[in-house]
Amino acid sequence: MKSRERLEVLAQRVESLSNYARLSRLRFDNGYTSYIDVLDAERSLFAAELLHAETKGVLFQALVNLYKAMGSGWILEADPLTGTTTDSKKSITSYEVLYANQ
Repeated sequence: MKSRERLEVLAQRVESLSNYARLSRLRFDNGYTSYIDVLDAERSLFAAELLHAETKGVLFQALVNLYKAMGSGWILEADPLTGTTTDSKKSITSYEVLYANQ
């Protein structure tokens, strides 16, 4: 299964488990079920959210690697979003990075 397809499936799973957790909480609040059911629903939701976030991270990392492999440079105006600070007037290509220390 492709990463994007997997991400969509996981997003649907998170949505479904979120609804399940909400309904479990509602059933508990009205006295129809025990708190164990609520905890189980929240545990399942948390696990699905973690897997969704991990898959999203893998997909983003793959996109970054592809971008780098194609020889493109990073636009330094995006660096403040990543927490780095550089001159925002130019971009650096991978060629410049490789040969900057020689």
